[in-house]
Amino acid sequence: MNYILNGRLNELYDARETIYIESISEAVSSGLITPDKNMCPWIYTPRVTDILRLAELFKARNFKVLTFWSLENPDWRQCVTDEIRRASKIILDTGMVPEPYNCVITN
Repeated sequence: MNYILNGRLNELYDARETIYIESISEAVSSGLITPDKNMCPWIYTPRVTDILRLAELFKARNFKVLTFWSLENPDWRQCVTDEIRRASKIILDTGMVPEPYNCVITN
């Protein structure tokens, strides 16, 4: 499962499966999606509140979650940490998810 960001990751990672947001919670809770080293889920949702809710669900299942959203979002700007900035820059510059993360949730 992944979502391509502006086509950037298209050549680096082939999506094996797409799971729509309505079923993501069920897929994690049922064990369909696990923190397997061979899979790094990329999840897109338009709302920061959904990003944070899904991050808690994934963390409860032992995923190391990276969440990020627009730094220009005035309602959520204060929640962006230096670590989120660092990891997001690596993804945008290289197209690769940095260690130790094995799940990315974005908008």
